[in-house]
Amino acid sequence: MNQPEQEIIRLKQQLASAEQTLRDLQVLTGTAAIEIDFTARKIRWTEEAYRLFGLSFATHASLPGNYFFKTIHPEDAASVMQKLKEATNRQQPLALEYRILLPDGKVRHIGLRAHVSSYNPLIYRGIMQEISPDLPADKFQSQRLQQLLQNTNEAIIVTNALFVVEFWNEAAAQMYGISALEAIGKKWTDLITTQFRYGQPIEQIHEDLLQKKFWQGEVKQRVQGGKQRSLQLSMRLLPTSRPDELPDILISTTDISAYFAAEEQADKWKTTLDLLFDNIPGWIYMLNRELEIIGCNRNFAQAMNFEKPSDLIGMTFADLPITSEWASKARSQIAEVLAGKVFASVIEPLVTSHGEKFWLQSNKVPLRDSIGQILGILITSEDVTEKRRIEEKLREQEREQERIRSLAIIQGQEDERRRLAMDLHDGVGQSLTALRLQADYLKNSLLPNEQQQNLQSIVDQIVQVQQEIRRISRNLMPSVLNDFGLAEALEFLCHTTEQNSSIEIERRIFIDTNRYESAIEICIFRVAQEIFNNTFKYSEARHLYLELRDEGNRLELIIEDDGKGFDPETVSRGQGLANMAQRARLLNGNLHIETSPGNGCRITTVIPYDDEVVKN
Repeated sequence: MNQPEQEIIRLKQQLASAEQTLRDLQVLTGTAAIEIDFTARKIRWTEEAYRLFGLSFATHASLPGNYFFKTIHPEDAASVMQKLKEATNRQQPLALEYRILLPDGKVRHIGLRAHVSSYNPLIYRGIMQEISPDLPADKFQSQRLQQLLQNTNEAIIVTNALFVVEFWNEAAAQMYGISALEAIGKKWTDLITTQFRYGQPIEQIHEDLLQKKFWQGEVKQRVQGGKQRSLQLSMRLLPTSRPDELPDILISTTDISAYFAAEEQADKWKTTLDLLFDNIPGWIYMLNRELEIIGCNRNFAQAMNFEKPSDLIGMTFADLPITSEWASKARSQIAEVLAGKVFASVIEPLVTSHGEKFWLQSNKVPLRDSIGQILGILITSEDVTEKRRIEEKLREQEREQERIRSLAIIQGQEDERRRLAMDLHDGVGQSLTALRLQADYLKNSLLPNEQQQNLQSIVDQIVQVQQEIRRISRNLMPSVLNDFGLAEALEFLCHTTEQNSSIEIERRIFIDTNRYESAIEICIFRVAQEIFNNTFKYSEARHLYLELRDEGNRLELIIEDDGKGFDPETVSRGQGLANMAQRARLLNGNLHIETSPGNGCRITTVIPYDDEVVKN
């Protein structure tokens, strides 16, 4: 607990002690405070009044408003009511001495002194006390008042209308270092130098006092030893017995220097915190347990489109220009923080209601008091939007570099396939052709029939090998793709698949003789080739449908079969299709599979292209 908080607690304890002292003095002097509202015929009084009327506060805490009038002795009722009527009509102070009847039938003599309220002429406030029937009320009251004023901790001074001191209690003597003997008969304004808080002259204060009959404010006065202290000063006009009599002034002072010191220290702490808040980069804001903002720095206020941090005090997330989705997520996290959880370096997006997006790196921690109770939440956030943008740009560059490397690898693979296909066709293929010609020549020479049959078998095997080499060569790199383009290559693929299987293929190719970038044509062809192989091996399909459309800036390949299908959640798509999907992504395209058990399979591949690389 810091020093300002300790001072405030001490001052509260002093106030509670002063209130208890006042209650004790009321009991000691037999004096009760009373307020009479003649308009509403209601009476309000302190606990001591119950004793005067012979009642127990515990059992009679609530009394009817006319109880005051019902207890007046019948012989005094007419006189009391007449004096009350005269006082209220003339708005003059009350000075009554009368008898009341107690619940046990006994009689008690009561003295009542009251004056008109400053804000309502039909409300009187004053004191009442038991008096001796043998002692005049004024003298009895004076003795009681002397006891009360001398035993209070407040400095009490009574002056006449010209501020000449008539009474100076012991607390005043201790506070100002001036004894009652030295003070009485001298002007209060000459004894004590008073500096009113807002610089008003004493003449203005005196004028206000005469008009309102009460004045209260904060002052600075020179006290014992010449030290200046901050005081709470109250001045009240005392009621008089005659209308033409000038009222005395009751002056009371309470030393509030410690409170002002605590307030000044608190102001310094606040100034320091404000400077700290406003000079720390990023956002800082604090919430209470009701999720209301109790403090924030200027950066946060400006980000929320407010001019000053104070404009946000008391607001909730519902009052801020942020989306409800973000507010809901934030409230969920904050509920965990109020339970004691700490969130450190959490990266999260914040989208304002104006569509502006921030990326924040946030820390959310509980705010605890000196005994560990969670009072609220402290949230610090660093705006990492620019940092995030740079990181995303670097990642995009890395992805592009990886894409280029992958395309280069694929292109290298295709080049190697083309080379192998040419080697098989031009090298091994030509050698097999020469071997077959030699075998045919020997077969047609004058050899026995048995040897001719053996040679024919060799020729047949050579032909089969040639056919297999042609098939491998075409699969590695069909010359029709290089020579005539994608449309002819797909048509050739469909034709050869029908020849080598029992699958019927319906094809619809709507790109005519357009040529596209080599990487795009190879990708579409390889995807179709892989799907045909998988269909032939696994689908048990009887019919297959192929469609290729140019949708303007993108090619769309659809291949659908009537096979047995599969569950894509449980069956792996295989390395081949995974590679094809990767090829499509490298060209900024995508490959999508729709299938389920018993319902065939539909695969859609979309590859975007640039108009500039399309040629007829």
